[in-house]
Amino acid sequence: MRRPCNKQTSFQKSGSGEPDFFLHFFSNTIPLLCGCNQPPMKRSFLLVVLLACISVVSGYLMSKASWIGRVGMTLFYREYNLLKIWWQGAIAVFLFFMLLYALHSFLQKRSGAATARFIHLILLLAAAAGLYLTYDDFTTDFSHGLLGRRFHYGFYLVWVGWILICLFFLFKRKTQKTVITDQDKTGQAIV
Repeated sequence: MRRPCNKQTSFQKSGSGEPDFFLHFFSNTIPLLCGCNQPPMKRSFLLVVLLACISVVSGYLMSKASWIGRVGMTLFYREYNLLKIWWQGAIAVFLFFMLLYALHSFLQKRSGAATARFIHLILLLAAAAGLYLTYDDFTTDFSHGLLGRRFHYGFYLVWVGWILICLFFLFKRKTQKTVITDQDKTGQAIV
């Protein structure tokens, strides 16, 4: 539901007959700043803050790999060197979360409500399967087991973040677009 805007937004003329630029600028800017005619703020901000916190904790935990794991990253798996520095890992995880958030948001806007819920449910199951397979890999593979529990917990948090994104969009209601119509003298709606 949109809030009614009490601000005047028409282009008015000043006393001299000339259009008043400042009046026009501020009458069109103030409603945007105060949030008039804008949908109310969603819980998206809280989700992004939570994902940022999860990213920081995950980046920190992934940087705390065991000594042998850090040596393995340095010598053999150089593509994982960014995980050795906590803030680089946190940025990588946060960018991954924002990419997933954008994908879910796009799917939410572009598809019907039932289709969007089905897709979010499928992606939720994929994230849960990824969490299980990561756990299984870390517990059965010897070289991944050497990385240490803190490193493992950091990766588990990545999957938990994806699950949170899926749950957020799964339970989010699809907003209806409002159509503003005018009526002519006979009472018929003009779109």
